[in-house]
Amino acid sequence: AHDFRVDLIVTPDEVVRASGSKRPPGIIWTDLAEEKIAAIPVLRALANERRC
Repeated sequence: AHDFRVDLIVTPDEVVRASGSKRPPGIIWTDLAEEKIAAIPVLRALANERRC
């Protein structure tokens, strides 16, 4: 499962602006398993940049 907040909900009939609490800035690295980071190329690249 993937849980994340969105700014917009787009359907064929309408665009809804999501309200409520703000999203955290950036990626919450502590919520990601190493296996997940390794499996997603863009996350792997960003993680490598962080480690440098």
